[in-house]
Amino acid sequence: MSELIADRYELLGVLGRGVLGEVVKVRDRTNGAVVAMKLFKPQSVSASAIGRFEREFRAIGKLSHPNIVVVYDFGTDGVRPYFTMELLEGSDLRRFIQDQRPAEGMPGYDDYLRRILYVFNQLADALTVVHAAGQVHRDLKPENIFVKSGRFPRAKLLDFGHAKDDDGGGQNLTVTGTVLGTAWYIPPEQAMGRPVGPAADLYALGCVLYESLMGKPPFPGTTVMDMIMAHIQREAPDATRADPRVPQEISDLIRSLMKKSPEDRPASAAIVRDILAKY
Repeated sequence: MSELIADRYELLGVLGRGVLGEVVKVRDRTNGAVVAMKLFKPQSVSASAIGRFEREFRAIGKLSHPNIVVVYDFGTDGVRPYFTMELLEGSDLRRFIQDQRPAEGMPGYDDYLRRILYVFNQLADALTVVHAAGQVHRDLKPENIFVKSGRFPRAKLLDFGHAKDDDGGGQNLTVTGTVLGTAWYIPPEQAMGRPVGPAADLYALGCVLYESLMGKPPFPGTTVMDMIMAHIQREAPDATRADPRVPQEISDLIRSLMKKSPEDRPASAAIVRDILAKY
């Protein structure tokens, strides 16, 4: 007999595992729908963790955009909270880059460039909705972007576990004291524990775009502290100088997204979207 979750969802398989939980494929026995479920591990359950989990569900639930994952139901299985969401086809952006980006000297980069900029056009458009709703994602990275490959790849923004309202608050550290956001993509203001706004997401978007084009993050570093200090102190590298296949306008866009001061970055995600739409 198949395992049942919350006396309703039939477990069909595991899609991925993380530190606190896992994402599984389930069938809803009330209507036969096959969906994905994000489910806490029993040992990870705590009042603060449950609160963050429910906030993630509610944050995504307030958003409606074709490039943002859709959520359906929130509940508990015993003490474990869960929520269901659309089952996505494809892979995360990191795998997409590894599989699709031609190495230097190999053919096909122009086609890859067109498709990856199409992905980022979609992401920028999704961020216009996130920011218009008064939210900041705060954890943009390749693992939180899903891509269905093809001539016109479709992107989905997911994992709003670190999302917060854009209220100017400065609480940017977890209870364990670790800085939110992966160090390869963290905005300087977030790394320093300062208030974050939409410009923080644009900085991270620039970092991820650089990696998508170059095959490596802008500040690889050897330790987390090295990477954080690089984001705080070093100017963004010129992608075109490192790889002439990258258009100078796109390299300039990345450098503007990665300006140290939030006020010096593009004024909105819509501006970024419109620049990328030309490609």
